[in-house]
Amino acid sequence: MLDELFALDEWGTWKDFVKEIKDAFSAADAAGDARAKLKVLKQTGTANEYIAEFKPKLVEKVLGVEKPLTTIKRDPNVMDVDRLSLEEREEHFKKGLCFECHKPGHRAADHKKGTVPEQKKYDFTSRKKAPRTGKETHLCIKAMIEALDEKEKEECMKKLEDEGF
Repeated sequence: MLDELFALDEWGTWKDFVKEIKDAFSAADAAGDARAKLKVLKQTGTANEYIAEFKPKLVEKVLGVEKPLTTIKRDPNVMDVDRLSLEEREEHFKKGLCFECHKPGHRAADHKKGTVPEQKKYDFTSRKKAPRTGKETHLCIKAMIEALDEKEKEECMKKLEDEGF
C-alpha cells in the first residue's frame, strides 16, 4: 500500500487511509461473526464483572463518535427501577411496593394503564378495641421505631426529644 502511495504521490485524506486499513483488516462479515459468537457464548463470570467490562467499552464508543449525542433516548417499555438503590429495590420487592409511587397493592405498569387502585385511608375514629395498657403501648411504639431505617429513627428520636419525651 505504501509503495502504491509513493509511486502515485497521492496520499488522499487521513479518513480515507483509516477506512482502507479497516476494510483490509476487518472481518468480511462482522455481523455474522458476532451472531456466531453469541450462539456459543457462555457466562463465565458474575453479572457485575460483565457490567464492569462493558462500561469502559461503552464510554469509549460514545466518546469516539464523530457527532456527539445530545439527547438520551428512553425506551417507554422499560421498567424504571434503576433510580433505586439495590437496598431500596429489595425493600420494594419484600413489601410489595410499586416502583412508581412506592405504595403497596399494585405495580408500576398499572400507572401507565390507569388502573391504580384507590388507596383506602384508615379511619382512626371508628376503632372499637379496648385501650392498651402502658406496657402494650410501649411495645407497640418500640416495634414501630425498630421498623424505621436509621435516618428515620434519628428524626423520630429528635422529634420525641424536642417534645419532651
